[in-house]
Amino acid sequence: MIQAGPKAVDGTVPGPDFPWTLRPAWRASDPATRSLRWCDALDRQTVQQKLTTFAGDYWVCGETGLLTRDNLTPDISDFYDEWWNRPISDAERAKEIQKHKIELARFAPYRQTGRLFEVGSGMGFVLMAAKELGWAIEGNELSPKAAEAASRATGAVVHPGPIENVTLPRDTFDVVICDNVFEHLSTPRRVLTGLADALRPGGVLYMHTLNAQSFSLRKCPKDWLYFRPTHFHIPTIVSLRHCFEAAKLKPLFMRTHGFRMRRFERDKTQGKWGSFVEKMVSNLAGLCRRGHRIEFLLQREA
Repeated sequence: MIQAGPKAVDGTVPGPDFPWTLRPAWRASDPATRSLRWCDALDRQTVQQKLTTFAGDYWVCGETGLLTRDNLTPDISDFYDEWWNRPISDAERAKEIQKHKIELARFAPYRQTGRLFEVGSGMGFVLMAAKELGWAIEGNELSPKAAEAASRATGAVVHPGPIENVTLPRDTFDVVICDNVFEHLSTPRRVLTGLADALRPGGVLYMHTLNAQSFSLRKCPKDWLYFRPTHFHIPTIVSLRHCFEAAKLKPLFMRTHGFRMRRFERDKTQGKWGSFVEKMVSNLAGLCRRGHRIEFLLQREA
């Protein structure tokens, strides 16, 4: 018997809450590596096994299915400096701002203080759109170059560097946006709790991230297209529920989408039939909440 924190895990590993879509990944992991490791979602040790993928090794939590990089290297600011180092035309900027203004309309019912914070602001397009809609804006961006550009374009404070190093005032914001950031965090549970504390009671947090509990990963347990060196934690619905409970966040809305049969987004399926199958499975994945991307609207408990 292996002891995993306060919970015993006997021979039936993985545990009863382990997502069935991740069982091929568990079977593909190396049982010789089975050991106790820290699970960020549960904030304690769990039984885990190492999964070797084309993009490096991940540890698979035997209770939640959370995938964690073998080596967390949180300083990836140089990577994102290069990511954002490209020319952006005025037409592209205007298109992005208009798109985000439409998306931001969903937050109108929660507007009280009029303050909005974005994690991962990039070049500031969301902040620009929010400013045009009358929000008092503030943000954070890992890339110092992009943070400076976003601050210059919006006139807002955009904190450079990891969000883990930013201390936000409590009970302040109506809205916090965390879009495609969660998977890049070294301590996502702690960050999520801090963002929840920064919301006023009744404020909302929008989050869009990856979903390891997906048909795509079940199809490609070692060659999933979202295995990447900068994706430190790939959550499941199971692991996210534990994080939300710890942060005292109540899900108001949840949606998953996406399915792909090949490793790389540029890869094409075999002819029209392959494209048809991929589209049908993608629709089914969304209906079953097994798409490979997941979004939430979460409300801080009053």
